[in-house]
Amino acid sequence: MKRLMTPLNFLCFTVIMSSTAPVWASNAQTQLKAVEDVTSEVVIYNALSDGKPKEQCRIPFSNEVLNVNMGDNKYGCNNDDAYYISLQNVPSATKIWLMSEKDCNFNNTNADWVFKLIARKKSVSTDTLNINGLRVALETKQSNPDKAVIVTAGVELTGGQFVRPEINGKLSCVRIEPSTPDTSQSPNVTAPSSAFLKNVNGGATSPELHAPVPVINFYGKPDSGSKLYCSIPIKNYTYHLAAWEDRDGVPHDKDDGGYGCPNDDIYALELSNVPSATRIYLSSESSCDMNEYPEAPGTSWADWIIKLKTTQKSVTTPGNDAPYLQLNDLISMESNKVVAPPHAGLLLTRKIHNRGKVGGKLSCVQIIVPTPDI
Repeated sequence: MKRLMTPLNFLCFTVIMSSTAPVWASNAQTQLKAVEDVTSEVVIYNALSDGKPKEQCRIPFSNEVLNVNMGDNKYGCNNDDAYYISLQNVPSATKIWLMSEKDCNFNNTNADWVFKLIARKKSVSTDTLNINGLRVALETKQSNPDKAVIVTAGVELTGGQFVRPEINGKLSCVRIEPSTPDTSQSPNVTAPSSAFLKNVNGGATSPELHAPVPVINFYGKPDSGSKLYCSIPIKNYTYHLAAWEDRDGVPHDKDDGGYGCPNDDIYALELSNVPSATRIYLSSESSCDMNEYPEAPGTSWADWIIKLKTTQKSVTTPGNDAPYLQLNDLISMESNKVVAPPHAGLLLTRKIHNRGKVGGKLSCVQIIVPTPDI
């Protein structure tokens, strides 16, 4: 299989729900004909040089289980060249499985990866969904097997496996399994759309059963199209984006959690469904030493440090009609100030800028999640 281009994690995941509009007619016959004319499809996309999706092929539904080997080119799809999918007019309870292996053997426990999705609304249409972003949803599902993980409005991730990290551009099989709609299980999805919803997930009304996956997306240079580089889950973790040394001089390898975040090439970020009181610390130093000099508060050996804290129940920063959160804008703020609208629910608790560039020089992300109030 050919090598990946620059990782497009996010999330991840870009997925925005765009429900099919109801068809109205002057009589029942006309209405029935209009419904019959609707085509249910899975749309496959490759990626342009700036990481944005470009439609590659469409796989129409049939009345039977359909296994599509991307290498046979039956629908004009190319093997190992898919980065995104979208769903068009998909009936409720339809299962759509994605796999890295072109033999379509979904019982193969050694397959690089498998993602299992199911439609949970009467008719589901979505914008492009970044396949790589499904890894975050799968990890959430594996950590919480009884939780319904919604990846976008009307689409649930039910399971899968992840053995090896090659996801971007490595789709080799799509399985479509039609089923009798089960409307009793359809979650009533009401969460608003955001840029991140185009990457990994939407939201649902029940925080216990249908909690959306909290994630941070990281983007490239604004004048180069703000390419989505990676999506990382909100959990207690310190992401070292490059090799580093601790205070004792012991060397350590890069540890970005396996999400493909690049060192020294991130300019902006976007939050999605991040719970209140979550702390997000960013630094130029891959060692992730966030301490200040005791004898000189406000200074440290790091070139710069940005410390953020969410202040609302669930924070999603807009990215569609508004710009992403630029590192350069954050470092220009005063400490202990709220981030300006439209990025509500975010406080800059501390910033230190000793020297050097900020945008394009991120090397560490440290996340501290709040302790549950029991």
